Amino acid sequence: MNDMATLPPLESLDFRQPPSNPEPPINPFKLIGEVAKVNVASWFAKDRSTNQDGEKETIHGVTFTHRFVEAPADGATITWHYVEVGIARKDRPTLVFLHGMPESWYMWNHQMAAFSKDWHCIAPDLRGYGQSDKRSGDYRQEGVADQLRDLLKEIGIERAVFITHDRGTVIADYLIANHPDVAAGYIRGEQHLVHFHPSLAPQEQMFLDPKASRKLGWTWLAIPMTYVMLTKKNISLEDKVRALQEWKNPEIASTVLRYFYSSSFVKEWRDRRTRLISNWRCPVLILQGEQDDRQPKENYLGIEGYFHDAEVRFVDAGHFYVTENPSGTTEAMRDFLARKILGSDGGI
Repeated sequence: MNDMATLPPLESLDFRQPPSNPEPPINPFKLIGEVAKVNVASWFAKDRSTNQDGEKETIHGVTFTHRFVEAPADGATITWHYVEVGIARKDRPTLVFLHGMPESWYMWNHQMAAFSKDWHCIAPDLRGYGQSDKRSGDYRQEGVADQLRDLLKEIGIERAVFITHDRGTVIADYLIANHPDVAAGYIRGEQHLVHFHPSLAPQEQMFLDPKASRKLGWTWLAIPMTYVMLTKKNISLEDKVRALQEWKNPEIASTVLRYFYSSSFVKEWRDRRTRLISNWRCPVLILQGEQDDRQPKENYLGIEGYFHDAEVRFVDAGHFYVTENPSGTTEAMRDFLARKILGSDGGI
């Protein structure tokens, strides 16, 4: 671990007051326009949100294959849906992409296509999302992390670089700490880390509202509004339409809330500071949207000393940098993989 002599101890659990940069209000005209544009486009787009095992889909000229597999969970098994590209290689780990909310595996389509020539890539729908299992059971972040590890065992993946965003990052935080043997690297995105203040997570109260599942079920509004609130750059209409399609399963709006009933943002943050960060043994790239109002840049500057091997990098975008700035995101990942995973300065 790097020298922590000048850093406050992680065990102190002190909240950091956020900078006084208020989140800008939603422009109602922009929201109305976005709702209309995305929903009209979705009416005319082919619905690709339901697939069969082995079904192939071409995106950016690359063939993606849909898989469905049973893996251990809850004393029995659950069904996972995941998508893969590329061919497994003995000289490098698999890239495992974990999406956030309100997303699915598809949020990673740009990066998976870009890396498919040189890497084996998989992206599951997290439990409760997309086409993965939605039955009741263990939806604790730590529990789902264990289930995800069992999925990787089931499909023969023993070493992986985890590439994550938002709520997928919460699960990966536990997985990498509790199962360090599987983690060859970690590209960690868009989740509170060393510094936090409860005011930066106002969505938690919304998710705990008894009416939350009904509101999240208004797919026609929930998806466009989320992007209007949290983006700083434009996301392609195709990506927004696909996100809307992937979220429209009526069960998703209630199943994903189980994660929030079983934990809290404060608990997740305390776990990171008291027992998770110290167990991350692999190289870590902390990748953040430079213009995310709810995860201010100041909270990530100068934190490398808390980790065994970490670096911080920012993408010119807001919260959804993966699709706001796909080329900048891919460039940052490619550089990290070349230097820290392959041990070279050459291109991959």
